[in-house]
Amino acid sequence: MWSDENTETQSSAGLPSYTASSLRTHSARAVYRRVRKVVWLQWRGITIVVFILVDVIFFSVVFVYLNSIEQSASTNIAKVEPWLFCLVAYPKNREKCFKLGQELFVNMQTVVAILMMLSVFLP
Repeated sequence: MWSDENTETQSSAGLPSYTASSLRTHSARAVYRRVRKVVWLQWRGITIVVFILVDVIFFSVVFVYLNSIEQSASTNIAKVEPWLFCLVAYPKNREKCFKLGQELFVNMQTVVAILMMLSVFLP
């Protein structure tokens, strides 16, 4: 380390380190092959990131939709009144009001999809 001798050094990974004078230019084809190899080696990570992005986008769209429904329900009570009156009329048997609730809020298929996606990605 302290000597003045010009020795070739090795990096910590065992690969030779390149100086500016020894760095060769590569053809586009060689660079493409190297990039393709790196992407192939990282396909699992890329797949997980794509699934997480799809989930985040789906959740965002659904939650923005839910927020807009909540805002419209608070400003337009007449739209929600039939469902509320049905719940008051049948407190023990809420299934009679199920169809009215499905028309107002998010449908059951979307809720099931959200719950399934949450169960996959949350520990």
